[in-house]
Amino acid sequence: MCDMVLPKTFAVMFNRICHRWDPQSFHGIEWHWTSNVFAPIGSILELRKEKVDRKKCRFSELQPITIHFDGSIDRRILSGNKEYSMDLYRAYPGDIVVAKIDLKNGAVGVIPNDWANVVVTNHFAVYRPDANKLNPNYFLLLTQASFFKGYLWRNKVGAEGRKEVKLDFFENTEIPIPHISIQRAIVNYWQEGQNEIITMDKELKNIQKQSELYITKTLGISSLGNNICQRFFALMWDKVARWDIVFAKNDTNLFSSSKYPTVKLRDVILPLKQTNRRITPARFPDEEFNYVGMENVESITGRIVGFVPQKGKNIKSSSVLFDEEHILYGKLRPYLRKVVAPAVHGLNSGVASSEFIAIKQKEEIDKMYLAEYLRSTIIAEQAKMAIGARMPRVSTNMFLDYKIPLPPFPIQQQIADSLEDFRKKGEIILQKIETNKNIYKQEIELIILGKKKIEDI
Repeated sequence: MCDMVLPKTFAVMFNRICHRWDPQSFHGIEWHWTSNVFAPIGSILELRKEKVDRKKCRFSELQPITIHFDGSIDRRILSGNKEYSMDLYRAYPGDIVVAKIDLKNGAVGVIPNDWANVVVTNHFAVYRPDANKLNPNYFLLLTQASFFKGYLWRNKVGAEGRKEVKLDFFENTEIPIPHISIQRAIVNYWQEGQNEIITMDKELKNIQKQSELYITKTLGISSLGNNICQRFFALMWDKVARWDIVFAKNDTNLFSSSKYPTVKLRDVILPLKQTNRRITPARFPDEEFNYVGMENVESITGRIVGFVPQKGKNIKSSSVLFDEEHILYGKLRPYLRKVVAPAVHGLNSGVASSEFIAIKQKEEIDKMYLAEYLRSTIIAEQAKMAIGARMPRVSTNMFLDYKIPLPPFPIQQQIADSLEDFRKKGEIILQKIETNKNIYKQEIELIILGKKKIEDI
């Protein structure tokens, strides 16, 4: 990538040391454009400060927003009758909006063309770009470049915990502003890459859908989408285990197989007191552990990502032990479907976050069939109906009550093999998506730096 390598020693003229005394802030960006294309950001952006007259419109007619570190923008939905008490300012399609406190992290976005009545608080700055000189999406690509984010990060100021990049520094920063046609060409090249990624992502989602259809059809489980409940219904008092509508709607026949016996998870796994044993790694500060955190398990696929062995002193909480026979089920936010058999990824022993439940299967169920089933949308739906919308994790009893179809052992293995084939196809596409993202990101950053010309690509 285009991240800068900062030298350990360097010289600075004394007359440059006016306002700061931190070495990192003196490292600029090594641009490769001719000097005539540079201009301060403030010369191509006009600050817009159009205050909303709250007497002339209802808050429900306005659209607050959130800007993320990757430059994406989401509509902010407030629950109930809540509304902002702060002054609000308008932003229009094509405007560039900066989240002041998070500018250091790249929180710069462009209002989409089809969004109306967008408003922000005084924690944001709204700019109208000079349409003759600046393509807003080119500016967005520039501000999202890793080298530019690093530059802003090095120049944040303020008290610890509240450091930010001042708007006057941002506006005075000079950036390359090539001819508008070149900016459009850069944006078009980036969009081509995004379209390729979108196409591959659709292909990936189609494979995942085929996988789910396969398991429900093979096991004789009704389509989950057909479980439509009435807007009102009666419930016997002795069935009210919890005052939760989603929980109460749980149909006892849902998730049962029409082809094979359906058992509870507790019937096909060893007792948790034997398999879900705890350890406190911090008691062994210098010992190295194969530690698997929730963040190390990829949703849906069960791939282990970003894994690095950890010293006991760096693992702050208690953990669960695992060996080559274990399956780890993520009980926190079960809709993420974080289920992994560590041995499949070469981890035959280690410890995992206590947000996992460590299980071992009995002889009548195949290990990989069980792992695949626990990772399916069928289990995710069972978890959703068991815990409702408000609880973040599955309790042990709810987990043990999951329904599991139990076909003959050879069919279990056949299902597991077929689902693995689906996953391998998906992983190939996922790898292509990640590769394309990295290639286009690197190319775009080289172009914006001026190291490559768009016409040469």
